[in-house]
Amino acid sequence: MSILKENQPVSFPFIIKRGGPATINSQSIFVTERDKSQKVKEAYGTVTITNGGAGYAVGCEYTKTDPATGSMSKYINIGSDSSCRFVQVGVELQVDVTIPTAEVLALNTTPKTIAPAPGAGFANVPTGMLLFLDYETVAYDGIAEGEDLSLKYTNAAGAEVMQVEATGFLDASADAVRFARVPTTLVTPVANAALVLHMLTGNIATGDSDLKVRLFYKVVPTTL
Repeated sequence: MSILKENQPVSFPFIIKRGGPATINSQSIFVTERDKSQKVKEAYGTVTITNGGAGYAVGCEYTKTDPATGSMSKYINIGSDSSCRFVQVGVELQVDVTIPTAEVLALNTTPKTIAPAPGAGFANVPTGMLLFLDYETVAYDGIAEGEDLSLKYTNAAGAEVMQVEATGFLDASADAVRFARVPTTLVTPVANAALVLHMLTGNIATGDSDLKVRLFYKVVPTTL
């Protein structure tokens, strides 16, 4: 009969999540799973994770608990493993992005990322988008019919979520503002996909104004 010795490795037909109490970026949490690089994939605790620290895997799920009220909130790291950025799942978020002139002129060729991919098992769901044309000196020209601004998943070929008419806005000769809402038709969330701003049809010919975008969105799980 084989007798197991102390500390002898034992194989099981299932995965054991390795974890325990840990201090990361001077914050005390309880780790329930790490990846092969020892980055934290899943954890819980009572602290609010400070953004910008290292040690959390992209897509790490963190559950913040409040023993006093018995409530729980789920967060996910949409930053990097060297500089985390945790956002709360299911709560409306806001991100501001300034698109400089050179990138505005190339929006058809190179769409601008507005919200990064949230990680496996989650999807970005936009609720609204505010756009501000910060007029400089030369109005944008060469905007043809159908050459509008489109918020899409992933890239230029991705599924469209909302659209903004460019004529009368992007070619204005003064500051201009527009607000777009998600259409009443159903939108199918795309898992782990960034949201990008794309110019339909072709690039703009001339102009020198920055375009400022404020996106309102939620990060939601793709399965229940």
